[in-house]
Amino acid sequence: MVYLDKRLRESGAAQVEICTMLLKPEVYKQNLKLDYVAMEVPNRFILGYGLDYDQLGRNLKDIYVLKDQI
Repeated sequence: MVYLDKRLRESGAAQVEICTMLLKPEVYKQNLKLDYVAMEVPNRFILGYGLDYDQLGRNLKDIYVLKDQI
């Protein structure tokens, strides 16, 4: 995100806004403003809704935390 933000601004973008579906606030350390955050999640391994674990779980319709991570 930092690299892309810099490149877009250097290319003359009038405005850059950043949107993320998931944010783990405990581990986000960048000095880059996130304009839109859909959901904050705990610092756990999550899967489903396009996120996978070793190619598994990507097609789940919801977001889950691995059981051994709770």
